[in-house]
Amino acid sequence: LKAWFDAIARAGVTFKYGATGPVGLLTGKKVYVAVARGGMHKDSPNDVQLAHLKAFLGFVGLTDVQFFYAEGMGMGPDAVAKAQAQADADINAVLV
Repeated sequence: LKAWFDAIARAGVTFKYGATGPVGLLTGKKVYVAVARGGMHKDSPNDVQLAHLKAFLGFVGLTDVQFFYAEGMGMGPDAVAKAQAQADADINAVLV
């Protein structure tokens, strides 16, 4: 993920330095992020990925972000089926 951040964060292309610090240049765009995890972390103190991802996306000007979750993917076949069905429903509700 860090390598992707480094490839995306390009001064003069995706952000610039303004009088008060960096300014994101990728404004006015909608971002959809699919998050698949082995455990259940959504809305918990253990959900450290989203804060970091939101901060980076905001840094380059992407603030309209929608997350889709498939959690519990490491908790057996029933949990996987439930997570996939919920993720499909959430995505279809927004994109279809």
